[in-house]
Amino acid sequence: MNLNFSTVHLPKVMSDICSLTIKNNRATVSEILQIVEKDKFIDLFLYDYLKVDTRSSRFGKLMGVGWDGIRNRIAEAYLFRATNQVYPRSYEEDEIADLLVLEKRYSFMSPERNSRVFMLGMYLKLCDIYVHNNVPDNAANEVHMAIPHEVDEILVSFSSKTHHPDWVILTCWSLFSSLGKEDALTLLKKAKGNMNVIKQEIEGAKFDLLIKNLMAYGHGINDKQIFTSIRV
Repeated sequence: MNLNFSTVHLPKVMSDICSLTIKNNRATVSEILQIVEKDKFIDLFLYDYLKVDTRSSRFGKLMGVGWDGIRNRIAEAYLFRATNQVYPRSYEEDEIADLLVLEKRYSFMSPERNSRVFMLGMYLKLCDIYVHNNVPDNAANEVHMAIPHEVDEILVSFSSKTHHPDWVILTCWSLFSSLGKEDALTLLKKAKGNMNVIKQEIEGAKFDLLIKNLMAYGHGINDKQIFTSIRV
């Protein structure tokens, strides 16, 4: 089945946080708070969500949960809202559990403290929520979070880690869905990340679908660079 992503958008707060280069915990928490404070709603929401009433006490609590704890809490709040139309009153991990599984699944290709697979997971889950809410007849047939394990079998053939594992996973998945495992693997080895080679080797409609999916994802995660260059 060919991929065909829905039109969904991550909140800019989440895409900015997941795109950070993680330094030490204190510096990263400070950077995250700078991102959060640009969104007045989330800024205020975090005070209530964390059960704190001053900026210093919020910083202290966030230091305690760490940069990934902040990321997880904000993602949980957004996904809970997308599913239930209200924001949660307390933190669980019900909505992000499968994002964490996905992140662990692709840890072999992600540098330590890289959140881009987590971001990909959130995008895919929002696609599933959109389909469930808006296309009920297709909800059981189109599960974006279910990346075929054949994709993993292709990816393990490439040993190096990458700072943009999300783009690599999506490219591999799209080619697998169009070409099958063996042909996708052969093409990726030949292309070595060069999109021009991929364009030359597959028929136009399949290449157009690949670009469409990458563009949809780039738009969904607020990545404006995707409109001038495709990174693989």
